[in-house]
Amino acid sequence: MTKQPLVYLSLIITIILWASAFVGIKAALDGYTPIQLSVWRFIIASLTLLLISFFKKIDRIILKDLPRFFL
Repeated sequence: MTKQPLVYLSLIITIILWASAFVGIKAALDGYTPIQLSVWRFIIASLTLLLISFFKKIDRIILKDLPRFFL
């Protein structure tokens, strides 16, 4: 089986989520301040990336490489 259908499905999901973000942010601003909303977005993104790195078995950053990481 080729990966092409999976690529198209991923693109469609990305476009739908990206397009609906404006509506979701607009609705969320009724209950949260912009700073609170930004913090929630960073928390959700961080947890998502943490889960992906756990399941993909991505190595942790070595402490001596940390200064280069922030450049």
